[in-house]
Amino acid sequence: MDRGREHNEIVSDTVGGDFLHTVKCAACGSGDMEFLSGGVMRCRYCGAKTVISKPQRPVNITNEIHLHESEANAVDRRNYTLKRSETEMSFMRKALIALAADRHTPPDILESDFAPVSVKYLQFIRISADVHIDYSVSIGYDRQEEYLEKTKKGVEKKTRIVTDWHPQTGSIDSENVDISFIPYADKYEEDKFAEFLVRKPSAVIPPEKADFDFPAPSADYSSAQSRALDKCVKTAVGQCKSKLPGDKNKDFDYTVKSKITSVYLYVVPEYVMGYKYKNTAYELGVYFSENAPSAREIPDYTPVRNKEIYDKNKALDTVSITVSVLCSILAVLSMFFDIMQILFWTALSLAVAGTALFACAENRHVKTAETVSARLQKAKSEKAAEVLRRRDFGAMTAAELELFGNKYRQWSLLRGGNGNEDKAADKLRTPRRVFFTVSCIACVLAIIVSLASCIS
Repeated sequence: MDRGREHNEIVSDTVGGDFLHTVKCAACGSGDMEFLSGGVMRCRYCGAKTVISKPQRPVNITNEIHLHESEANAVDRRNYTLKRSETEMSFMRKALIALAADRHTPPDILESDFAPVSVKYLQFIRISADVHIDYSVSIGYDRQEEYLEKTKKGVEKKTRIVTDWHPQTGSIDSENVDISFIPYADKYEEDKFAEFLVRKPSAVIPPEKADFDFPAPSADYSSAQSRALDKCVKTAVGQCKSKLPGDKNKDFDYTVKSKITSVYLYVVPEYVMGYKYKNTAYELGVYFSENAPSAREIPDYTPVRNKEIYDKNKALDTVSITVSVLCSILAVLSMFFDIMQILFWTALSLAVAGTALFACAENRHVKTAETVSARLQKAKSEKAAEVLRRRDFGAMTAAELELFGNKYRQWSLLRGGNGNEDKAADKLRTPRRVFFTVSCIACVLAIIVSLASCIS
């Protein structure tokens, strides 16, 4: 019987510190409800319909941040900079060694046209914000049910997975922190500075303790502050979704209230050295409190190096693949023809030879890569020693010489490094391994067929 549309009863539960509200039937109190259209739900137990109210759709966070005077005064605002741990000359020395030691740079990298070292002041804003989210969502719980289906054999009992959807509303409060580069978004710089703050928090100092003239902060950083707040809100929304119960969810609507609690402005001095290699401009730098230079981009010699490695191994790879293919063909033919014994033993002989060639090819690629890399690194270390002497930087230390060895083969000026060049050099790795695997499988099948024929 249709009881008409009743107002819903909201029952609150607490899950993980957040409030979740489950809609219950106003007529019988059952929580087994299903969605209809137009924000209407129907009780599966008694059939009564319930109207639910949803929070308004999300509003876009604009880049304008309006604060009352009392709120603006409550925000914790500070300026920071970094200690100086390097001089221009020590940075240049480290930069030249790092360029030469990087495994991806060409042997003549130190013949580039280097510019004098300069100081660049980067600016970042780091905000903390309290974010409150009110949301509504449909939570799905999967269950297995049995049903009957007519088939040619008659009526069969089968099982399927169905989802029961339950509406929930709730709220979540979180405190989030984010960093934005001034004056525009730059993920590379933002991620790099965020990692630096985690690694070296003690390097951050107030401007009055700096041993250099502190430049005036940017007069307008409202857009960067707005970007940082937007990212805080997105983080909070992601945290809210991750805490939802059930197996799945849909129709996630939310409204946001955010309040900035602190604004820290960082003026970050960075030593920078530009250089030109084959008419292309590059740049590498280091924060005043950092030890290792880094770069967004460097000249990449990896393709040339990979080609040399590939050319040295191409002949052996070709022979290995050819033997594996012949072995596979003969093994398959031996299972279907009368002269199978001849083909069978020939296939086994090729399988033994193919295994030896395969192992040899795999080992030779490793050895060739190490040999080529060692030769290139030795040439660059000798060039670096010559350049340092010419610039009156003195001889390289034992620790600096180690950068050119295999111990630091994965190290790179590029943030995150790049350790996949050896695999890229082995272009025939996949076909070589695939054909070898196929030949092994074919030989095993041929052995099984041969044994079966002998027994019969």
